[in-house]
Amino acid sequence: MNWNHLHCFYEVAKNRSVKDASKNLGLSASTVSEHVKSLENNINTTLLIRSSRDLKLTIDGERIFRYAKKMFSTGKRLEDSITSEGISGYNVKVGIERSLRGDFLDNILASYWKNYSKFGLVESSSVKNSSQSIYFIDHDVIDIAISDFAIADVGYGIEKLAMFKNSLLCSESSGYEKESKLRLSRLPIAVLGNKEVMKKSLKKFLFNNSFSPKEIFYTDHYDFAKKLCLDGQALIYMSHEVNQDLKGFKVIEEFKSNEYPIYSIYKKEYENLIFMREFKKEIKSYFNKYH
Repeated sequence: MNWNHLHCFYEVAKNRSVKDASKNLGLSASTVSEHVKSLENNINTTLLIRSSRDLKLTIDGERIFRYAKKMFSTGKRLEDSITSEGISGYNVKVGIERSLRGDFLDNILASYWKNYSKFGLVESSSVKNSSQSIYFIDHDVIDIAISDFAIADVGYGIEKLAMFKNSLLCSESSGYEKESKLRLSRLPIAVLGNKEVMKKSLKKFLFNNSFSPKEIFYTDHYDFAKKLCLDGQALIYMSHEVNQDLKGFKVIEEFKSNEYPIYSIYKKEYENLIFMREFKKEIKSYFNKYH
């Protein structure tokens, strides 16, 4: 197999365009088309369905593209590690622990996605807890973890992102924020986030506030918990950024909650790769704008 031909196919499949692929490769469109056709002839398989309107991958094309994507993305990371110039060609994966939620995370990831798009895509996924975050970083399942765990290990880089707290919330229209603890204890609490993480936090919260609710249940489904809360059927215990606009919710001020920082965690060896340099720019830009 000719690897140059495979690289041409990879760029065409990635961009779904011969024209865009030729720009990225610095080749003419006709040369790129010839290389892809040579690859198809060599493996005796049709990889692309061409038409005047668009370009689609066949089933075999999709399969080969998945392998090529892994291979060339790894190659681009290698190239990134030995050159200071920004290069394109690989995506970055961000894992966010389930107990963390806030406008800050949405805003900074959306901005990062926009500004990193010239290099690749930003993918995000949910991570169970800090132990899983570290495991995923170690095994390159994710590149950056968003966590409330300040790992102390020279093998990892860590950046403070924001201050969060866990609060007991009611709907803005319910008026429950002015009610007594006795009245509020008749309502169940929906605990939003990972049960293992939030259970410890809630236990401490209830003890510090001498509060015993009617019932406690755990859920990962924000919209479900939100619906119950807005209907006045439950309270929500969840994490959020300290100064976040809670949009329809009120913090029940009678209850005390502790603030804590959240961090981005990454492999120290990746500190100077383009995806981390760009991410650090986003953090700095965010704090300059909002703090």
